[in-house]
Amino acid sequence: MGFPVPRWCLKNYVILWKEFKTNPFLFEEAIKYINEEEKLIRIVFHKLQKNGWMYSNRPDFLDQRKKSFWLISPNEIFEKLEFSK
Repeated sequence: MGFPVPRWCLKNYVILWKEFKTNPFLFEEAIKYINEEEKLIRIVFHKLQKNGWMYSNRPDFLDQRKKSFWLISPNEIFEKLEFSK
């Protein structure tokens, strides 16, 4: 299930999609491409995950602080998109 995101989130999703597509990436890698403060990038990531546009995993059992992120493809998002009435 997916929900719409604000335009400023969508802008950052497009930047990340152009760079990573469905490949996993780290937060530190995303910072290089999004020209925003780290605090705002964390908010973007939260909104994208909460609304079903991105998911994350902690693949390194030795270092639980590291998270990998994956974007959901635009086609999948549009198929699942739900609008409140």
